[in-house]
Amino acid sequence: MALDLATAEKIAQAGLAHAKEMGIKASFAIVDDSGNMVYLARMDGAPFFSPNIAMGKAFVSSAWRVSSGDIEKKAQAAPYFYETAATMSGGRMIIRQGALPIVVGGTVVGAAGVSGGTSIQDEEIVQAGLSVLS
Repeated sequence: MALDLATAEKIAQAGLAHAKEMGIKASFAIVDDSGNMVYLARMDGAPFFSPNIAMGKAFVSSAWRVSSGDIEKKAQAAPYFYETAATMSGGRMIIRQGALPIVVGGTVVGAAGVSGGTSIQDEEIVQAGLSVLS
């Protein structure tokens, strides 16, 4: 199954509603299973660079099919490898907690990433968005 725009928008809007409840102004990015942008939203007042960071986190999660937080932990043990991978991605990777894969029917169809709060808060916002798939 491919990730469609309507589903991506539903995920992002649910996540951004949760961010608003938390008092966080954030950006929410959704990419497909190849790391290409499907949906991007930036709340009024969110940091100006937060859309880029959210996209970069989502790209990492999509590329490795795990949370960007898992990759952040692995990068601490092998920084040279992950720095090289980030460089080879043309700067598209942000290796930081705050993105999760989007799994439908046991298959990763994309990833969602957030930026605006702490990394832990960003991941909580993503989880809230992904809850619409349950």
